[in-house]
Amino acid sequence: MKTDKLTKQVFESALRIVEIEGLEALNARKLAEESACALGSIYNAFGNLDDLRFHINATILSRLYEQLSQTAERGISQKASLLALFKELAISYVQFAMQNRLLWKTLFEYVPSVSSLPDWYTKRASAGIYQLCQRLSVAYGISEETAKRLIGFFWSSIH
Repeated sequence: MKTDKLTKQVFESALRIVEIEGLEALNARKLAEESACALGSIYNAFGNLDDLRFHINATILSRLYEQLSQTAERGISQKASLLALFKELAISYVQFAMQNRLLWKTLFEYVPSVSSLPDWYTKRASAGIYQLCQRLSVAYGISEETAKRLIGFFWSSIH
């Protein structure tokens, strides 16, 4: 099996396990069985389970950011006030958490055993928020710094 195909297969199986059973159900043996591959192949696809978990979390965040971005675009196109837009963003966030309970929970359950986050993960995890900040800045004529503070306040308030 080619490495790219194996990586995709292992990742999709892992995400499916987490989505249906939760992060606590994800282990190498179960993943090998679900992926129809040898146990060692998992470590060929992903160096370790922490690496795989980072990829899962990044994907979950991307899905969440996509939903928030769509909500923001609807509000902007309807010329909603910033206050109304943030209310809709909060509702959208909660809906995502309710509709994807185990995925959302995974974002907060997983504590990596590494001393620092991989650069690719930090960039990917931040990208959705930065895009939302830029969009709000342009749509509402506010500075990017103000948009970042507003999004930061929103993000910390909702958690």
